[in-house]
Amino acid sequence: MEPNRPPAENPYAPPTSDVNEGQVPAPAAGQLAERGTRLVAAIVDGLLYVVAVIPALIDGFQSGAFSEGSSTALFRAFVSGGLGIISGVAWIGLVIFQAYLIATTGQSIAKKLFKIKIVKIDDTPVNFVSGVLVRNWLMMVLQQIPVVNMILPLADALFIFRQDRRCIHDLVAGTKVIQLAGATQISVG
Repeated sequence: MEPNRPPAENPYAPPTSDVNEGQVPAPAAGQLAERGTRLVAAIVDGLLYVVAVIPALIDGFQSGAFSEGSSTALFRAFVSGGLGIISGVAWIGLVIFQAYLIATTGQSIAKKLFKIKIVKIDDTPVNFVSGVLVRNWLMMVLQQIPVVNMILPLADALFIFRQDRRCIHDLVAGTKVIQLAGATQISVG
């Protein structure tokens, strides 16, 4: 072998590459939560309420509470018997527990699971008024108004595609949703 000649490539050597090249670094805590993560967290929270109502639905169908089809049918299912009462208590308990979690930590059950958090626009913690009363319960009341109930939920959801990722309920309450360290990243666009 000549001393000034570069060594020949070994055709049997494993390929060399930088395995970290092209990887996107994980977003830092405090940045806006991903749209998909917020969506999945909202779905999980909604499913918790559905699970709480299932016993009342079963009891309501068995007792005939839904046979008339009136707007009070679900209420009648909650008070029609043992399962309905248990379901109603579970649902109210979940509402109170979720409100407590949001007011004290800025996180619902699903937001804790996905490591995202509601904060005020200036990054200070939310309280009961901004996190629960205005952000959640006011929107639920507004959605009971005819015609508004057809437009508001869709408009609220579509606002997530704004640059600041704030829905109507965030704008009204002066809040935003941020990610914490180790947050689940579910991207939708």
